[in-house]
Amino acid sequence: MADARPRPESDPARPRRPTERRGPGRRPETRGPGAPIAPAEAAASRARRWSAPTPLRWALGVLALLAAVVAIFIALFQWNWLRGPIDGYASGHLHRQVVIHGDLSGKLLTWTPSLTARDVTVAQPAWAGPGQMATFPRLTVAIDLKALLAGRLIIERVDAEQPSAHLIRGADGRNNWTFGGPDAAPQPLQLPAIRHLVISDGRLEFDDARRALHFTGQVTSNEQVAGYGHGRFSMTGEGSLNRTPFTAAIQGGPLIDVDPDQPYPFKSDIRAGATHIVATGSLRRPFDLAVFQASGRVTGEDMAALYPLTGLALPSSPPYDITGDLSRNGAEADITHIGGRIGSSDVAGHLHVSETGGRRDLTGD
Repeated sequence: MADARPRPESDPARPRRPTERRGPGRRPETRGPGAPIAPAEAAASRARRWSAPTPLRWALGVLALLAAVVAIFIALFQWNWLRGPIDGYASGHLHRQVVIHGDLSGKLLTWTPSLTARDVTVAQPAWAGPGQMATFPRLTVAIDLKALLAGRLIIERVDAEQPSAHLIRGADGRNNWTFGGPDAAPQPLQLPAIRHLVISDGRLEFDDARRALHFTGQVTSNEQVAGYGHGRFSMTGEGSLNRTPFTAAIQGGPLIDVDPDQPYPFKSDIRAGATHIVATGSLRRPFDLAVFQASGRVTGEDMAALYPLTGLALPSSPPYDITGDLSRNGAEADITHIGGRIGSSDVAGHLHVSETGGRRDLTGD
């Protein structure tokens, strides 16, 4: 029996669902504005929308390659490869042969990069003859990288184990601690600023043909000492000066966390025969012996005997006891607030010392 219900006519305003086609030629199903998007299609759309442009992809690839190369280099790098270049640079800069005989190691990934070298020798300059000016069984040097980037050289740490040094001054005034060419003018020892200096069981030998002085001493800045002496610089020794017994004891302030912009204090006690000098002072800049000030007392039997110590030609005198203040700035020095006695006479005044061509001139009132 036929269905008597009439079939609904199609609504012309209602969109028709597209007819699904099967097979390879099927068209993709069209979606209306509010139709949901599958998660896979959304992810692909985001990837297409956020994909890096080609130049950026190349740059990222190059950076990744460089990072890989650096990682491989660090893994395979041997510090001993640098021994030759460092030897050559130091030898040319100091104008004498410098050799690292032992192993070299270092730390770079820090604001205070350091190098540690074993069995280092620094030869004497050619004019001083054969032998070594200095030897370091183990030497560690660290620099302040932040200060270096700001244009200032500050050595963060120097750690020397059992170093030895042989300092020489010839009869013509040349010395082996002036690092320069054959024509370099002699000058006081000047080192860069060092914040932390550790010297363990050091040895110093000093031969001065000009003053007929020979001295052998021990140098240390021992961090192992507790209390007052912790980290302080100390040099003590003995020898001969112009064929008379000579002793020296010099002590400095702590060499731990030294401020390169603050004066460095020291005190000294020196005896040469009957001459006795006691002084307390400071270096205006640590490790720069060209600029300092001191107050002291000098006693002795004859002022002429001061020449080997000071280089000043003074007249013979009866026993004396004099105090004063000394201020040195390079080749110039002033001795002020002089007071005391020479024989039975009272003395007072000031003196000025200048040096030209290795000769010292003394003037004053």
